Amino acid sequence: MMKQIQKHPKITATFTVVGAISALAGGGNVWVTPPFAAQPVVAATVKQYTPNAANVNRLILTEINRLRAQNHLSALRLNNTITTGWSNSIVAKNARLPELQHDPNQPAALNRMGFLLTGENLAATPLDVTIIEGGRHKPAVTNDVDLALETVAQYYDDYGVPDYGHRKNLLNPYFTDVGIAFALAKQADGTYMAYNALDFGGNVSQSRYNTAAAYFNYSQQNGLSSRYPSVYQPSSPSTLAAAAIKTSTPKRIATVHYRGGVGLFTGYGPTARFTRRMLPNGSRWLVDRVAKDNVGRTWYEVGRNQWIDAKYVTSNF
Repeated sequence: MMKQIQKHPKITATFTVVGAISALAGGGNVWVTPPFAAQPVVAATVKQYTPNAANVNRLILTEINRLRAQNHLSALRLNNTITTGWSNSIVAKNARLPELQHDPNQPAALNRMGFLLTGENLAATPLDVTIIEGGRHKPAVTNDVDLALETVAQYYDDYGVPDYGHRKNLLNPYFTDVGIAFALAKQADGTYMAYNALDFGGNVSQSRYNTAAAYFNYSQQNGLSSRYPSVYQPSSPSTLAAAAIKTSTPKRIATVHYRGGVGLFTGYGPTARFTRRMLPNGSRWLVDRVAKDNVGRTWYEVGRNQWIDAKYVTSNF
């Protein structure tokens, strides 16, 4: 059996500049089904491959960041707040719909999470059947690595999407975080479709407002511009699998969340000695060890025997 893919991009931004708020919205809010000639089909077979969502999420993030590195852009962080607060629900909703649809409440939801700049990519990829994209026949997706590579390739190629909104979201230099979610749904013909949502978030300082606004305007225009060149050399399946294994253990990070900063101590608990150094509010530190003192207070080691009080930070673990 042969089936077509579906894609749907969206990009929005809210900039705050000198007390004024303006909004930019658009970026390919039209789902396009490219025409194709009728093809012979065979009876659907029993599904053999069931994606491991956590593994696919890790693989797709690894490949997206490889794409961004090829274009000299910083890596995106997987943001579990976005994933659980929005991406999971929008992908589950789309798995029940006949066509991919964005929810207009997405920008407001991510604004409440602290992101002024938002974007979203949606896609649906058939499993265990030959894929048709723009008249091209692509091999069936039969494992997690295939699914991750095919999803990123679909977004980057953006066949049938005049504004290349998916690619522009992947390569948006002002996005810093992404929520990733997948859902699996059985189709009427007995085949299975893997639905994906990528929800992007970012912020911009006043000093970068004009350049950010220019990129978001570009994201709403048809075609590509030499001002924002893009390249992509996809990973081989073995290379992607190996790279994902290296990044499978997330780093523990503590972010100072106290206006006056947090004090750095040698040792922790009753024997702690203040180093006279304050780690500034908003700074991020790798956590090597976690310990509790004799009164139950939690401490994080952020350097060799250098500790901070966990009360004044937030963490990703």
